[in-house]
Amino acid sequence: PFSRSGNSAPFSEAADGAIIGEGACAVVLKRLEDAERDGDRIYAVIRGIGTASGDTVAFGDDVYRQALEKAYSDAGVAPDTIGFIEAGADGIRENDRREAAALTSYFASVNVPVRSCAVSSIKGDIGHSGAASGLASLIRGCLALYHEIIPGCRGLETPVSAPAESSPLHFPRSSRYWLRNRLEGPRRAGVSICCIDGSCSHVVLE
Repeated sequence: PFSRSGNSAPFSEAADGAIIGEGACAVVLKRLEDAERDGDRIYAVIRGIGTASGDTVAFGDDVYRQALEKAYSDAGVAPDTIGFIEAGADGIRENDRREAAALTSYFASVNVPVRSCAVSSIKGDIGHSGAASGLASLIRGCLALYHEIIPGCRGLETPVSAPAESSPLHFPRSSRYWLRNRLEGPRRAGVSICCIDGSCSHVVLE
């Protein structure tokens, strides 16, 4: 599954595999009322989590959808309030195409407005760091909210699953300011993680 060119390009038709990344990361979790009482810097709030399991190695569309449905049910928020998805795509075309299709199918089915949700993957920046990948994605989702920046999808030229004009998703090629009318509520992001055991998880942040 590794790239011969040495480049990682999630969601790109030109991608030829993943590259190996190394790293470590940690997050500090605290109840919101305690963090507010103690005057802590709050990067994001976890609103909901959904997890589903399927066949090993390759996740199925139904498993991905179950994780999304559970996460948004747990969060108690409408999917059309999500402005950014940090996906698990790693530059392996078949997997990236499957994930793009699963996300498009779900968000279209719940009437998310056209091209209102950006999708990207940190693996284009740091490669696939194994067990640390999920936390790296979670941290980038939190930082995107905190800095009000939607990160671009590095290395993307032609998307593996070119979104139709009516698609609720788009793949930004470069980072951009995350503009939002505060009267419409807080910024929200989703983080998707797919593992080699066939499981998928989705975390709703705001």
